[in-house]
Amino acid sequence: MKRYQASLKIWEHIDWAVGGSVWLGENDRCLIVELPGGENPAHYIIPFTLERWKGDKRAKLKMRVRSAFIRDSGDRVATFGQVKFATLVDLTLKGKAPRRNSDRNRKRPW
Repeated sequence: MKRYQASLKIWEHIDWAVGGSVWLGENDRCLIVELPGGENPAHYIIPFTLERWKGDKRAKLKMRVRSAFIRDSGDRVATFGQVKFATLVDLTLKGKAPRRNSDRNRKRPW
């Protein structure tokens, strides 16, 4: 039920992330949005890919949402650094990808 309730606001979560930063995950980029939950807030994770759009000149990028789920404190989700969404768009348009940070002491969202 919690996942369903969170999915009703998926567009709000995506709009929020577009104006901020996203976390890089394994193979996909991940948006991580904190949901209210007292001392141990859950994170709403939306893995997505961003690709250059081919075939239609009205759009330049395609954002494909792969899934969406609530991460409880016991779940593990690998992250490899953070990047501003605008930077991610710019790099994607240039055919590049952001550098992934695999340092053991890298910043993590939780």
